[in-house]
Amino acid sequence: MNVFRRFLAVVLGGCMVFTLSAPAFAAELDDSPRSEPCDVVLPYDSTHADNMVNGNIRGASKPTTRYNIDGNDYSVNGYFDTIIYTSYYFSPNGKGEFWYNMTFTWDEKRVYEGQMTVECWDKTTGKMATQDTFKLAPNHDAGGTYGPTVETGSWHVYNLDPTHDYYFRFTKTFDGVHATVTGTISTTGWV
Repeated sequence: MNVFRRFLAVVLGGCMVFTLSAPAFAAELDDSPRSEPCDVVLPYDSTHADNMVNGNIRGASKPTTRYNIDGNDYSVNGYFDTIIYTSYYFSPNGKGEFWYNMTFTWDEKRVYEGQMTVECWDKTTGKMATQDTFKLAPNHDAGGTYGPTVETGSWHVYNLDPTHDYYFRFTKTFDGVHATVTGTISTTGWV
C-alpha cells in the first residue's frame, strides 16, 4: 500500500507540474509575430513612391539601406516577374507594429488562379516574421478568367521585436507575366 501511495504521489505531482507549465507555453505562442486584416486607411502618395524594378539594382535583392519610417509612410511602386523586395528596411514602432495596404495588378487577365504573397522579414535574425497570401478572384465575364488585380485591404502586422529591423518581400505566381505592386507601409495606423 505504501508503494501505491508513493506512485500516486509521483503521478499527481507530475500532473501538477504539467498543468503549471501549460499557461506559460501558451503565452509564448501569443507573443509570436502575427498579421491580420484591419480597418485602417493608409494614404498612397504616388509622387513620393519608391520605384522598384525587378532585375535592376533596386528591389531585386534584400535591402541594405535603412529608411526612417517613423511618422513617414513608405509608398511602394514596383514592377516585377516573381519576387521583389522593398528597397529599404525599417524599424517598427515602439509596440512592434506595421500596417500595410497593397494592390497587385497583372499585365493581363489569367486563365488560372494566381496568387500574391506579402512577407515581412526580420532583417536582424534573417527569418520570416509573417506571411499573408492573396488570390486572384474569378471574373464574372465569359471565358473563366481571373484578375488581373488583387487588393490586400489594410493589414496590421504586430508582436514584432521593436529593437529589430524588418523589410517586406512580395512574391507572385511564376507565370511569365509581369505585375505591378503599389501601396503603403506605415508605423502609424490611420483611422
